[in-house]
Amino acid sequence: MSSLLEAALAYLDRGWSVIPCVPRGKKPLIEWGGDDNRLPTRKQVRSWWEKWPNANIAIVTGAISGIVVADVDVDRGAKPEDVAGRTPTGFVVQTGGGGWHFYYAYPPGLDRIPNKVGSDGIDIRADGGYVIAPPSIHASGELYSSVKEGDLALCPSWITSPVKPDDDSGSSEPGWISRLLKGIDRGGRNDACAKLAGYYAGKRIPKDITLEMMFQWNKNNKPPLPRHEISTTVNSVFKTDSNRRARKPGYTNGKTEGESGRFNLVSLDEYMHVYGDKEVSWTIDEWFPDETIAFA
Repeated sequence: MSSLLEAALAYLDRGWSVIPCVPRGKKPLIEWGGDDNRLPTRKQVRSWWEKWPNANIAIVTGAISGIVVADVDVDRGAKPEDVAGRTPTGFVVQTGGGGWHFYYAYPPGLDRIPNKVGSDGIDIRADGGYVIAPPSIHASGELYSSVKEGDLALCPSWITSPVKPDDDSGSSEPGWISRLLKGIDRGGRNDACAKLAGYYAGKRIPKDITLEMMFQWNKNNKPPLPRHEISTTVNSVFKTDSNRRARKPGYTNGKTEGESGRFNLVSLDEYMHVYGDKEVSWTIDEWFPDETIAFA
């Protein structure tokens, strides 16, 4: 039995869902959309690594595996000792790229914990996400290695605190969108992707259109992100936005049950969120706005 297959089965025995990824990469080798709600069988896992013996191992994070991972990116200024000192845990991995993964137990009583891209260099991998695990090999040729393999500490509150996807996260200064659209260098691309996707989600631009816009934007980055990272970020942002809207009192997603195609009331808060920043244009100055109907 190869070391990769042995490790994948060991993770499965811990109750963690695993998927195979391309050797020295992070792209899944199987069809995976982040919505799976059941663990693979040992037979499935064996068949995957028999077919792709050098496949990297990805552990699916979130409720399905009962884990949340803090991904510490030292290239973006994050320090693993800060996380270890603030919220120590018994399972820690050093990535092949020089980063660190701190594993925490998924807290009870929560419906969903979204993936987050942190401006401080600490990203969160939870529902709908995954992390590459030891003994996988990074694109650099370096191994992912286990530093600690003990019990997981309970996920801390600073990870589970909700962040609205349409919150600008410190990017409310004038011109921030145009600056991001010009392209971002290595170290800030994921953060910029999440901010732009959150803005588009907040303005009700459909996800498929947002995804295409983000793919085009990605061409300006130096270097561009892998397409699957763009897709994962956009999907996570839109899921979080949808869940947040669904929790609003009286929110009906534009429809009332059993009344498809009829007009529905929306709250002032929801209306202003979507349309409140639009400039009014006039057919007759200061009297008759564009896109309206009147009788003379």
